[in-house]
Amino acid sequence: LKLEPGSDGVFLETAFECNGDQITYRLKNPNEAGGDPKVWRYQHFSSYGGYSQKRATLFACLRKVHAMASDEEQLKISALAKLREFERLAYPVGIRKFACAVLARDTECTMWWRVRAAQM
Repeated sequence: LKLEPGSDGVFLETAFECNGDQITYRLKNPNEAGGDPKVWRYQHFSSYGGYSQKRATLFACLRKVHAMASDEEQLKISALAKLREFERLAYPVGIRKFACAVLARDTECTMWWRVRAAQM
């Protein structure tokens, strides 16, 4: 582990904004802006390891995204960024869409259907 310097709007693994009397927050993701990945956390889809392990990793990441979002807009931002990470790692679109559908069903949050529709 390496201690990183703090910055405005970040606490532990949470990015937040204060807008008047409202605070919005989501999972901090240094790869959110796109471009070259700054952090590599997960294995490439074609790397050694079982399908069930890779699918479980994707599901766990998206469940964490859901748990750490203050509202649907923050969920959308965070989920799309996380799914782009998995897309860069060659996770098939079918698995990514399936994960979104399962989260929509399990959480009863309709934003997951919109996130699913954005997957290509």
